[in-house]
Amino acid sequence: MKRKGLKLVEYEMWRYRYLVFFTISIIAAIFVLSSSQIRALISSAGTWGYVGAFIVGSFYTYSITSPPAAAVFFVLAQSINPFVAAALGGLGAMCGDLIIFKFIKTDILPEAKLLAHDLKIPKIKNHKLIHYINEAAPFIAGFFFAMPFLPDEMGATILGAIKYNTRKFLLISWLSNSAGLLLIALLGQLF
Repeated sequence: MKRKGLKLVEYEMWRYRYLVFFTISIIAAIFVLSSSQIRALISSAGTWGYVGAFIVGSFYTYSITSPPAAAVFFVLAQSINPFVAAALGGLGAMCGDLIIFKFIKTDILPEAKLLAHDLKIPKIKNHKLIHYINEAAPFIAGFFFAMPFLPDEMGATILGAIKYNTRKFLLISWLSNSAGLLLIALLGQLF
């Protein structure tokens, strides 16, 4: 009898393992990415030219490092071609977004559905509403990707939740991040 109870606790504890690990990783990332050493790494990447644009772009993806990455990109773009820098930075950001998207789509989403089922959260059954959500999702996600003060994690979650096509996701992520970084780069050219 005791063993069954223990197995039930083990099962329940690991039932939402990805959600638990995801939450822990966010908390850990807040501490790690807010360190002065990481800020120094992002700042030093600004002196590496086009390679730095790619690296800074990959930091532009995560909500915690996005503001310092945008600031470094602003300065970086003053010394290199802003269009090439934005395209490379957008490519770096797209790689970061892809990691989030795959993790959400393959690991987090199934557990979130299980949790919603366990909590008896009703499914949306209105097909028109679902259609409008699916149609608007790429535009909403693209807005999240383009803006440095909005979390790319949210855009990746939106598209992961509707099981969006990976190739289309990559295109939206790259174009949106590149557009946001181009705006920052052009502002860097002006000031």
